[in-house]
Amino acid sequence: MRQLTTPSILHSANAELLSHSRELDSDALSSARSFTTVRYPSKSSSKTTESPGKNNRRRKAQSSKYKVAPERTADDHIGSIPHKLDILKRQGKFYHALFGSPVERGVLFRAVRSSNAAQDNPGAKDANNYKRHEIKYIRCLAIGRVSESDISRMQLAVLLALRNELGVRATNITCYDPDFVPMDYDILRGYNIEVTQEPGEGEEKYMPNEELVQRRSETLYYMPHAPIFLVDRIMGLEGVQYVLGNDVMGYKERLEEELELVFASLKRVVLSCDKSSDDDEDEAIAKQSGSDPGWFRVRLEDGLAREESWWLSVNDMAMHWRRPRN
Repeated sequence: MRQLTTPSILHSANAELLSHSRELDSDALSSARSFTTVRYPSKSSSKTTESPGKNNRRRKAQSSKYKVAPERTADDHIGSIPHKLDILKRQGKFYHALFGSPVERGVLFRAVRSSNAAQDNPGAKDANNYKRHEIKYIRCLAIGRVSESDISRMQLAVLLALRNELGVRATNITCYDPDFVPMDYDILRGYNIEVTQEPGEGEEKYMPNEELVQRRSETLYYMPHAPIFLVDRIMGLEGVQYVLGNDVMGYKERLEEELELVFASLKRVVLSCDKSSDDDEDEAIAKQSGSDPGWFRVRLEDGLAREESWWLSVNDMAMHWRRPRN
């Protein structure tokens, strides 16, 4: 016959289990403390275990950790540009697309050929009344502070590449950005580039004379990532014919939605480029040779990944040009 367990026996058993559990918890806590306690070696023991050379290296690393890098001078930046120019030639597709090779001419030189297509075609109407235009000047705008931005220094390398490939004299290159600081002037002077603002680029109203219009038609306006209001102003100036800058088709949706009346000049350029966007380059050139002066553009593929350090220097760029007026 099974014996019944009395309440007193149950109470005694529970008390024994609770006491044993508390002993286990105490042992586990002390064991955990022994594992988490950090024991640092004494100074005397560290001297015997580490060599003097290792101590010297550690002290040197700690002392140099918080050193401030020496401020770079204008000469330092001037000396870094040729290296960036070499990177520009070796990496990506931008340099080859813009300038081409001994076998095939790049977009820049094809733009000059296209803009003079009317004169080169003897059968075109009034071909003898067109003036032939070559790029004799380079006008650089909105390049930013080359003394502070690596992107701006790469864009300066592009400017020097334009000078070299086109054979433009250094005295015929001018540059302007309202954010320039004194060191930027020093860097540009190191390459004999004059910093100046020209008539028509500011807010003032200016009626250009014939000589100024002629000079603009022989000037390549290099405006990397210029603000939209500056692009509108420059491309609306009389005589402007060559512009290397952001692809104007990137403004198409924005202009259609809300800015049509604000940027009228840019709107006309976008409409002109949009008409020829479905044609290849040769067909567009043929159409331009028998039509009113209009803008044409070819987007420059950079072939760079977004992780490239200088991707932002040349992304979304295009060559824009138009046939000269007679």
